[in-house]
Amino acid sequence: MVEKSYYVNMTDKFMSGWGKARNGKSHLSIHCDTWYQAKCIFDAAKKCKEMKYVMHSEKPRYRTYPKQRDHTSVWAFSQLGGHWLANYSPELDIELGEQNEIF
Repeated sequence: MVEKSYYVNMTDKFMSGWGKARNGKSHLSIHCDTWYQAKCIFDAAKKCKEMKYVMHSEKPRYRTYPKQRDHTSVWAFSQLGGHWLANYSPELDIELGEQNEIF
């Protein structure tokens, strides 16, 4: 069976315009192993006022090329903490399994 990947992609207004995203946008793509993890991250991102254009997909949505001013960070679900995991329950993750519905 092929492992399915889930990504939650967004634009970070706070980090845009400086650092590696100087004069550009800062994008964040979070890799999740399960549908439930992606749903929890999606819901948390929608609650953050600095996150815009929150979407989910089966691959990272943003790519940066050498001459672009945008910057993309790709994080794994396991690297997150704090408000990102406020609604996450490992027991529910196992119980729900894979879902086919779009959130």
